[in-house]
Amino acid sequence: SMKGKHPAKKERERIAKSVDRYMKKISEFKNEDELNNFKEEIAQYNLNKDMQFFLSDDQNEVVRRYLARNPNLIESVQFKLVDDEKQVIKTYLAENPNLIESVQIKLADDEDEWVRRILARNPNLIESLQLKLADDESKHVRENLASNPNLFESVQIKLADDEVWVRENLAENPNIFESVRLKLLH
Repeated sequence: SMKGKHPAKKERERIAKSVDRYMKKISEFKNEDELNNFKEEIAQYNLNKDMQFFLSDDQNEVVRRYLARNPNLIESVQFKLVDDEKQVIKTYLAENPNLIESVQIKLADDEDEWVRRILARNPNLIESLQLKLADDESKHVRENLASNPNLFESVQIKLADDEVWVRENLAENPNIFESVRLKLLH
């Protein structure tokens, strides 16, 4: 019995675990758009290590974008994608909730403000990087950080002294500490 699972989904789950099955499947496509749609969809599945490595070299940038955002991304593929020649890949990686610390550190140091803006919203950002981004030259990075639902108290206290839009986002943060909320009222 399929237990209510869509047959195509079942097939894709098997393909996500095997480069051989993947290669066989993509050789069957006659149409470029359908092929790319399939590859982009597979990149969002729970991929095994070999498939992650394989897709991290895909020429289609959209495949690498979806892969970068995949929450099951292994450390070595995170390291590879953080150095992708396409800057946009880093912005997708910054969204990934399961980034290892060293990759978070690289992204927090990125010269591209967009990468830091997106990273600032990452729910699993370590405290030292939250504090670093609380000092970011870009107010947009700090505004995004103030909206992050998982801010450490030390970071909230720091942002409570920032400019008006940052404080406003902090005031609207559902997980604001009482001490910080009171600080913002004065």
